[in-house]
Formats: sequence, structure tokens, C-alpha cells
Amino acid sequence: MHALDRSDEGLSTAQLQEKLNLSFPALNKALTLLGLESPAPIVKDQSLWKTTAVRLSASFWERVDRLTHLRRYEQAQMYEYAHTTECLMLFQARALDDPYAMLCGRCSNCVGRDLLPVICPPTITGSAARFIRRTSHPILRRRRWPKNAFVKYEFSGSIPEELALEPGRALSIWGDAGWGEMVRDGKYSTNHFAKELVDAAVQMIGDWKPKLPPQWITCIPSLNRPELVSRFAECVAKGLRLPFRPCVRKVITTAPQKEMQNSFQQARNLDGAFLVDKSLLLPGPVLLIDDMVDSNWTFTVVGALLRQAGAVAVFPVALAVTSKTDHD
Repeated sequence: MHALDRSDEGLSTAQLQEKLNLSFPALNKALTLLGLESPAPIVKDQSLWKTTAVRLSASFWERVDRLTHLRRYEQAQMYEYAHTTECLMLFQARALDDPYAMLCGRCSNCVGRDLLPVICPPTITGSAARFIRRTSHPILRRRRWPKNAFVKYEFSGSIPEELALEPGRALSIWGDAGWGEMVRDGKYSTNHFAKELVDAAVQMIGDWKPKLPPQWITCIPSLNRPELVSRFAECVAKGLRLPFRPCVRKVITTAPQKEMQNSFQQARNLDGAFLVDKSLLLPGPVLLIDDMVDSNWTFTVVGALLRQAGAVAVFPVALAVTSKTDHD
């Protein structure tokens, strides 16, 4: 409401995302809720949202509080269901106000034991772990720069082929039962990525065989953990027998990308954050290594800077992809 109040002509959803660090689903729900008020404090005029003379009443906030309490109550019920010792069917029937709720006699709580085996045979768990560890995950290229996001880099419109990333690979999903747990421990517990991850990344890249064979390796630097990714990238370079060049520098401190809730905020957070030292570039395609890929904007921005500096092709490689990763 405050963002719309400060605009005389109204704002589109995309413009609201420029001003508010909200994801599209969260913003869309808020706009829908406000638009359903009668009379409504906001209206949509073609593609622009505008405020009206109506102010939000106390009843609106009471309804918001009721909905919030209801959702929290439902969440508490789910937690209670997961930990209850009473009949599971009785619990569900009572939650749905079934007047004929009764014991089922068949659920795990009624019979007093787990209905399915809790412990799988080692052969099955071993096979599952090996399968997960053999599965890499694609990193797809972004297609467009968010409008008005890159004031310093002056990126806008469609991402041209001469600045675009090549398709890349991630070794795991963050926290998964394959390599993901080891990646998480390395990043937040030991501040070191284990040799097993180096060997797995070398094998993944060898099996992948990009269409243009990489000739050298660089990485995305961090000011918070300056040695973590660079040490890993150097070890991967040795494993692949390729030269490593730390040609990318981070020159300003930025907020963590995971705190940015939409593409505009993710992209704006990186504007002017990186520089490329052309004197350290080598001929041929390059592997660009980072520990995690979240929004994919960090890879996209640094890849474009490398291409501007003269890199023939840039192939992104990450240890883990998070569930927030999206592509347009």
C-alpha cells in the first residue's frame, strides 16, 4: 500500500517487485486479498495497480489475523498428527468434525508397530545412494535481464548469445542423501569441501563432455569465505589437468542471494559486485565453479562479464542446486 501510495500513475506487478523484496506468489496473494475488499483499497487499471480513496478498515486486519491464526493452528495440527500416539484415523476424523469418529484398529498406533520396515537392507540403501550420486542436475541459462536491474553493468533486454552461459551441471541437490549433505557440512561446518566431492566433480565433468572442451577453470569468489570455493576449484583443476586462474574478483559486499525473494532483487543485488581481470584470462572455453546455484543470477552475471572480457564460452559448474532455482 505504501509503495502504491507514493506512485501517482500506479505500478505494475513487476514494478512492485522492484520496490519490494517479495516473491511473485506472496505479492500476488497480497494484491488479490486487497482487491477482494469491498470497497477495495486498490484497483487494477489495465496492467497497473492503483490505490483508491478507501482506507483499510479494522475488520480487514481482524480477518488477516484470523486467517493467520487458522494457518498456524492447521500447522500445529499437522505437527501433533506426526507425533500423536492415538489412533491416526480417529485423529483425522475428529479434526474434520466427523460425528462418527472411531478407532480404526489398523494404523501403526493401533497395532503398536510400524506397518512398513523402518530399516532398509544395506544393499538397497547402498544402491540408492550410488544412484543419487551418479545423477547430476542441469543448470540452464537465463534468457532476459530484469528490466532496470543493472544500472552499473548496463545489461538490459534479452541476453545476447555472445554474453550467454552454456548449459551447466550441478553435482547434487542441496542437502540430499547423495552428495548434498557433504556439501552442506563443507560449507557451514568444516569450511572445507572433502576430497570425495572433488573426485565426484571431476568424474561428473568427465562424463558430461561439454560440446566445447573446457581449456581452463576459474571460480566465483566470496568475501565471507574467500578460500572455500577457490581451494575446491583448484583441486578440480588439478584433477582435470587444467590450469586454474582466479580472474574474477568480488569488489563489493552483497546480501546473500537466498535473502532476495524475486528476480529483480536477486539481479540488482549483484549489479557492480564483480570485476574480471583480463590479464589472467586464458584462451578457450572455461569452467566457472561455485558451491551453490540458487537463483542462477550470479552465474549469469559473472558469465556475461567473462564473455565481455574475451572468454570463448562459459560452462557453469556447482556443487549443489537449491530448490529455489528457477529459469525463465
